[in-house]
Amino acid sequence: MKRRHLRGLLCILIILLLPLVSGCSAALGSSRDSYPGASAPASEKGWSDSCEQELSNAAETVNASFGKVEATALRKRIVTAEMSVRTRNYDALVSQLKYKMTEFGGFLDYSSTSGSGDDLRYSQFTFRIPSERLSEFVGCVGNLGTVLHYEESASDVTETYIDTQSRIAALESERDALQEMLKESGSLADLLSIRNHLTDCIAELESYQARLRNLDAQIAYSTLRMTVSEVEREEIAAPRDSFWGEVGAGISNSFQSIVLFLRSVAVAIMANIVYIVLIIIAIIVLILLIRRKRKKKKVSPQPPQAN
Repeated sequence: MKRRHLRGLLCILIILLLPLVSGCSAALGSSRDSYPGASAPASEKGWSDSCEQELSNAAETVNASFGKVEATALRKRIVTAEMSVRTRNYDALVSQLKYKMTEFGGFLDYSSTSGSGDDLRYSQFTFRIPSERLSEFVGCVGNLGTVLHYEESASDVTETYIDTQSRIAALESERDALQEMLKESGSLADLLSIRNHLTDCIAELESYQARLRNLDAQIAYSTLRMTVSEVEREEIAAPRDSFWGEVGAGISNSFQSIVLFLRSVAVAIMANIVYIVLIIIAIIVLILLIRRKRKKKKVSPQPPQAN
């Protein structure tokens, strides 16, 4: 009984599935006949060529649109760098820095110098260099002196830039609409209300335009903060992974330190020679007086003894 029941169910399922299978085969056959790669009559080939031409034109339009989107989607970055340099030829380095700054199309934003005369000088500069030439300028500085430290950072302001542009476009549209309404306004109350809104709109528009100009300037010109230190000598850098090289560099630096110390002592003595001579004379006079007093004590006669 169970087997007969199962056979009956299978027959019912087969009968129900037959229309679905026939429908799928018909759809598949029609799709094969209509596929562009299939053989078609001569009348359909003309339609295929025109379709290909339209597709080609559409592709060109899409590519052009993608080019515009890609150009618009360029990242907006504000680059800031910090650099420390030391040199023995302070005057020559500073002169070359200002010359290279002008040559690269930059300008000096800040300058401060301390130390003069016999003191070692120390300067702080803030340069604004075109962003596309910052690396080249830094390379030139490295050839002029010894670079102790260099650090570069970038801030992505693309979203802020796009938002500011969108806000400017909206405010310009609002301004134009208010100007048209101002021309067509009839009553005095409407005229004053529109004029007040127009004034606020123009003020806000100018604020966003100034913000956009500031962003453009920061993006176009990178900021380079530099410190320049004057030194009396350049230390010899020891070769890495070289024992004798490190020993030689250490001995050379120690010898130079001793020479500089003796030189400093000599300079101090010569600078204070007058005071030193006076002190020496005072010491000599004091010694002579002490000796003279001692001689008097030895030579002084003894008092006569009483009978």
